[in-house]
Amino acid sequence: MKLGIVTTMAEKSWGGSEELWYLISKELLDRGHQVAASVYDWGDEHKKITKLKSLGANVQFRSRLHYPQLGGRFLGKTRQLTTAFSQLKKFVNKEKPDVILFSQGAPFDLCVPYFYKFVLFLNEKNIPYFRYLSLNSEDDVLPFDDMLKERETFSNAVTTYFASYRNMHVASRQVCFDFKNGQVITNPVTVESLDDLAWCEDPVVQFASVARLTTKVKGQGILLQILSEDKWKKRNWHLNIFGTGPDKEYLEELMKFYELTDKVTFHGFSDGIRNGIWKDNHVLLMPSYMEGCPISLYDAMLCNRVAVVSDVGGSGEIVEDNISGFIASCPSPIHFGEAMERLWERKGELKEIGNLAKKRALEYINFSPEKNIVNEILECFDNR
Repeated sequence: MKLGIVTTMAEKSWGGSEELWYLISKELLDRGHQVAASVYDWGDEHKKITKLKSLGANVQFRSRLHYPQLGGRFLGKTRQLTTAFSQLKKFVNKEKPDVILFSQGAPFDLCVPYFYKFVLFLNEKNIPYFRYLSLNSEDDVLPFDDMLKERETFSNAVTTYFASYRNMHVASRQVCFDFKNGQVITNPVTVESLDDLAWCEDPVVQFASVARLTTKVKGQGILLQILSEDKWKKRNWHLNIFGTGPDKEYLEELMKFYELTDKVTFHGFSDGIRNGIWKDNHVLLMPSYMEGCPISLYDAMLCNRVAVVSDVGGSGEIVEDNISGFIASCPSPIHFGEAMERLWERKGELKEIGNLAKKRALEYINFSPEKNIVNEILECFDNR
């Protein structure tokens, strides 16, 4: 059996949504099957794509379509109208996959004209497809024609995988569709070990924000606003911001604006989850506007650390409010600030709450989601 993977991740070369299709590919290759992947060309090949190629996977690099610069946007739009579909069609005609898996960076990519045309092409070729949606936005409303296209593509998918029940229920509302072919899976775990991590004994409460620096998604601006309040400035804490992204300069400027230079440190990307991040931190702060179910939340909880999260995506499905963490009803300064206040009132119990967080994570997480999906893909192939 040969699986064709089509990624729609267009914002950056690699993200949390890419981890699952990487593991699916490895699992299939380990079982003696074939894999071909079609990804955007970012120039520098990600190390996990290099690894898959070394294991025997074929990789097509499609032309990038999305650029932040104005000139690049014109180039991307031109490519969307001229070459985007033809490259996808060429991928299928060359690789001849038996099944396709769409790994989607955004939930409604398949109503974009070139992707929708490609789905129709798959239907003509009688190639079944699966969809994986890594996140969803609660306030997204599609134009009616796009809603109809998405409902059609969801209906024709063998299975659509969601990262949380919340994401699936929101999508159901957005496209007026009952996902009887929908399934919720937990995201892959990337933490290096499940052993208990020694508690950080620093008397200063060390907060960590672990997310890409895209404030319209991850909400770091809200966090800095809360911490700029007089009551917080008088408290004994430090915020460590891990991650890279387009809003780094803005967040640094916001830190200066709120006079938090001595209380906030930017660390960039860290390869080490346990020793690079959680060995020296107590609390994950995640005021996200949208999520699937963030891998960084899994990692923190599995490292016996406490999380304060906004109730979006699956964060409220794994965290038990006031038991194994703290949930803000929405990502606003008032509501997230209230959840942080509840945490601060119990700062003497953080170690015990962190232990409950790990217990909850071990109960909730499926540590081999790729195996379940591979089994369903192979069953689909066998039943063709």
